[in-house]
Amino acid sequence: MLTSYPDAWNTAIALALAMGSVKIPKDEFPPCGPEESGMFERSVGEPPHGQRSDWRCSIPSSGMGAHVRDFGTYYEVHIDRHDALRMPVRHFFLDSRTGKAVLAAGGAITALALALRERKKMGG
Repeated sequence: MLTSYPDAWNTAIALALAMGSVKIPKDEFPPCGPEESGMFERSVGEPPHGQRSDWRCSIPSSGMGAHVRDFGTYYEVHIDRHDALRMPVRHFFLDSRTGKAVLAAGGAITALALALRERKKMGG
């Protein structure tokens, strides 16, 4: 049980760094949410996974960011390799599912265009 703030959010971030993500029941967390902590900024996550809100903070000296999703009865904390607050474009294309899909579609279209161009060169 996480019992004190400010260590609670730092501990949650450390656990997410070690484990990839962590779910923390609110009844095991001090009554200080991301908004009240002063550490996080309100954010937008990808299409809702059922969360009530999204919060982010930068992890100093790392280029990474922590993303908190509030699901009402628990928080889910995970780490983004590219901090959405400091590197939003890089985060979108390299960390988000939507951005990865855009890159994949762009790659497929480019490959198709190159194949058609090559086919045309060969007289086909």
